[in-house]
Amino acid sequence: MRTLYRFAVLAVVVGVAPARAAEAVGVRLDQPVQEYFTPFGADVTPQDRGTYGTQFTHLGTDYGAMGPFADRVGWAHGAARVDLRGFAGWAGLWHSLAGAAADHAATLDFARCYPAGIKDQFQPHCDGVYVKATGTGRLGLEIKGPDERVLWKRVIDLDGPPKESRFDLDPAGLRSAKFLNWVAEPGALLTVDAVGFMVRFPPLTLPDRTFLVAYAKLARCAIPGTGLVKDQGQRPAGAFEAIPASGLYALATAAAFDRGIVDRKTAERVLAETRKAIRELPKADGFLPHFVTRRAGGRYWLAPGTEYGTVDTSIAYHSLLLAAHMLGDREAEAATVADIRTIRFDHVRGADGFVRFGLGADGKTPLAGGWIEWGGEAALVALLERMAAGNGAKPKINPSGKVPDGVGFVAELQSLFYPQFDSPKPDALTGANWLAVRRDLARKQSEAVATCQPARRAAEVGLFGQSAGEGFRGRGYLADGLRSPPTVLHSHYVLMSGLSAVDPKPTWERVQAMEKAGLMPPWGLVENFTCDLGEYLPVPGSLNAAFGCLAAYHLAARTQNKPDRIYAAAKECEATRAAVGVFYP
Repeated sequence: MRTLYRFAVLAVVVGVAPARAAEAVGVRLDQPVQEYFTPFGADVTPQDRGTYGTQFTHLGTDYGAMGPFADRVGWAHGAARVDLRGFAGWAGLWHSLAGAAADHAATLDFARCYPAGIKDQFQPHCDGVYVKATGTGRLGLEIKGPDERVLWKRVIDLDGPPKESRFDLDPAGLRSAKFLNWVAEPGALLTVDAVGFMVRFPPLTLPDRTFLVAYAKLARCAIPGTGLVKDQGQRPAGAFEAIPASGLYALATAAAFDRGIVDRKTAERVLAETRKAIRELPKADGFLPHFVTRRAGGRYWLAPGTEYGTVDTSIAYHSLLLAAHMLGDREAEAATVADIRTIRFDHVRGADGFVRFGLGADGKTPLAGGWIEWGGEAALVALLERMAAGNGAKPKINPSGKVPDGVGFVAELQSLFYPQFDSPKPDALTGANWLAVRRDLARKQSEAVATCQPARRAAEVGLFGQSAGEGFRGRGYLADGLRSPPTVLHSHYVLMSGLSAVDPKPTWERVQAMEKAGLMPPWGLVENFTCDLGEYLPVPGSLNAAFGCLAAYHLAARTQNKPDRIYAAAKECEATRAAVGVFYP
């Protein structure tokens, strides 16, 4: 469990006083490789068995015990513990810094630690290592290459009280690092709370750094050369790729080009690869798979147990359309429109007139559930139907104007693509005032945290985020929204809720609070955090990473008074301009 001690240290590590969003400053931030929140090894509890922290580090890599007395390494009260009293051997934990330990080709370049497509001037570098430990005896800290050769090493003498040790290092000598390990020497009795490295950013404003951090997280989930994105970064390539996140990555990369973070060639390559990948996927009445897996021969197919999704298809195609328009690729734009016009919405409409969630694995059977509630997901499905069927489309949406269960992202999803939903006027299809509903939901979420005693620490820094994503420690999927107490909060909604805010300043204050609390480390916004700020889940999930990335783009453009090229594309692109007329003629 994290303690207040961590928060006291963070202010020193960051090294900057609270800055205005417009100030460009260089910061040095902690990137935990592992904080041992979750029981591991023989100490895994039944409810945590198979969850993220039992198998993976905060980087989305694997880790494990090592040494002749590896069986003496265990977990106790939120820390790794090793007792070697009376033993003449050593033991410790290894942590891969990139990819699986067995993948020797995947390494971390300390001098250029973000994905390859990001320009040099935006690349942070790792220039320090830290460990937090308690106990007696000698503790070794080492960085190794893929061949197990020691590239850097230090030894720490522990004499009882908690001790945080920090070491500066030269990134130039660590261009291909594979492991960060700690080793308890013979006779030691100690616990390790956390181990990680320090990342130094070039001078950037808070909006620019937020977008960069979010984009880098999403880019780490991308599989080079395939045009597809893993649902979660720790999964092996080909196991479970996410189609909506793949489309969103193409749009986010076009936005990164607009921000100057990647070059045009990179953005065009990502768009072309994603277009090719989606064109070659199996489809059902024009609808795309939600998730795919790679089979023998290298082809992708619908992942077992998943569906051809209506909203997933809309997210993917909206992303491709707007990315193509932003990059001036009219051929890709026209080809995407042609693909959309093959979609048969009449095959997924229920007797009640509402569109179903999609088609089952056979590509023919409509799913039982449908878009019978108001919200951004239903709106995107209606917008895609208008593109597919043209002026004759008559999409049906529940006119309640109520966000289902008060789930945060549902109120803001449509506004990742369209600026028209910022209108203070009721829309023509449901009669709802989207802007008022969105602002009201953010207010209610803030109030829910403020009136919940266990959420006192979140309330003190203005954080909320009852949305959807992984649950506590990754124990299943959570989409409770306001129908449940604000126990687990999702960071992406902190950014998304700012899209409808009167003033973006309070959103940046929340972002800065998250960064200071370690909830926006260099490897990206955490998936979720507990309302007491005592624990978080660092799952590298691509969908919520994409939501946060695009929200950060819009907020940065608004804050810095720069053109919003995504919104401009939505107004200029013939297909999106015609589609949104269903809501705003």
